[in-house]
Amino acid sequence: MRLRAVALGVTLVSGGVLVASKVHASAPPLVAISDADPLSLAAAVWRMGDEGVLADLRPGVSVVRRLAAIRAARWMRAPEDALSPLIALVRERDPELSRAAAHALAVIARELHMDALARREVVLGDLKQARAALSELAAVEHLPADVRANLAGAALSLQLAGVP
Repeated sequence: MRLRAVALGVTLVSGGVLVASKVHASAPPLVAISDADPLSLAAAVWRMGDEGVLADLRPGVSVVRRLAAIRAARWMRAPEDALSPLIALVRERDPELSRAAAHALAVIARELHMDALARREVVLGDLKQARAALSELAAVEHLPADVRANLAGAALSLQLAGVP
């Protein structure tokens, strides 16, 4: 019988509450979070930085790492930076990555707020290309209906956020 090294990750969140989640010690930071706990994912993103998440979204990275990065992208300090890599994942032929990326796009777009974008000095015109790509992909008939619905929702959320 082979044993896996498992550690208990403990995160202190606002209000002084301790949250524990199971963490596999030998896995990369995002993959190590076995239960996809949002607080654990947010803490891992905080530790590794946006660049680490974006690096795990690149082509050539294992599917497991890419799926973990997709789940974690919403917790980035500047989640709008993940829009283009996630759109690229939707265009790939892997249905699991495509579905997960479309869902993440919908969540990120819905959670983008004008005040946060202004604070990060994001030019809304820079997000115009992402909105156009989302609208274009939402109309692609060979994509599953749930993927298209998530893409259309993301495009609408960006429009409502003021993206031209």
